[in-house]
Amino acid sequence: MKLLVRNPLIVTMNEDNDVIENGAMVVAGNRLAYVGPAEWAPLGPFDRTIDASRMIAMPGMVNSHCHSPANLVRGMMPSKPLEIWRAYYRASLRDMRDEDFYASALLGGMEMLKSGTTTVLDHFFGNQACRFMGAGAAIQAMRDLGLRHVVALTLSDKSYEETIPLGNTAADLNNEIKRMSQKEGKPTKAWLDDCEAFIDTLHAPEKLTTACPGPSAVQRCTDELLAKSAEMARRRNLPIHIHLAETKAQQVMGRQLRQIAFAASGFAGRVRRGPLAGALNLD
Repeated sequence: MKLLVRNPLIVTMNEDNDVIENGAMVVAGNRLAYVGPAEWAPLGPFDRTIDASRMIAMPGMVNSHCHSPANLVRGMMPSKPLEIWRAYYRASLRDMRDEDFYASALLGGMEMLKSGTTTVLDHFFGNQACRFMGAGAAIQAMRDLGLRHVVALTLSDKSYEETIPLGNTAADLNNEIKRMSQKEGKPTKAWLDDCEAFIDTLHAPEKLTTACPGPSAVQRCTDELLAKSAEMARRRNLPIHIHLAETKAQQVMGRQLRQIAFAASGFAGRVRRGPLAGALNLD
């Protein structure tokens, strides 16, 4: 299929920030064959022509961090600090299945495409009763939409209660947090093996899919998990994605665990790192 988009105002976002009035774009198959002034555009015939007069064309935007399963539960959780809110959210994931993860990713993906986002990084954690926690269903939704996606499978080998500074919190509150939380309950090797299988099964750049490891956060992972997930990414030449010091509580825990510097330095030089999520309380 050969497509002509005629007469848009083209914001190139190239090194010179060129803006082309009365531009043209030609798409041949799944490739941009031409971007430039209309008078220099290749001649047809074209299978389809879009009149983009009074419109702007620009490179697609990138959503560099999201959790697609959260789309279905927007507005349903109490307004709480992240560490408490997260316990409610993870509890809700227990009732979600592949079809829910598909629908949730489809909803978020449609919203992104409608607003000009063409690439997304999904730091995925779902229901451990599903294969790859349901990430395969989310990937299928994004493939169906034609949305380029990086899916970082969340890894976390510490129980949730170990990752927040409860201190001398009352026993009943401690028990409530434990009740709400969905413990991971897997040894480090099992997390790593699952991630290797996830990448083997679903990584497919030709289908717009990049699959990679996504350690949850420094305070939620042992040193072994951080080091070996970094080695996995390096060995496979893949990015890696992690939350880092999103809140004051995480800053406190990170200092105690001496792991923020480990992650911020590129996992001690082991990997071509990916974007950091949060990173609001680095010092």
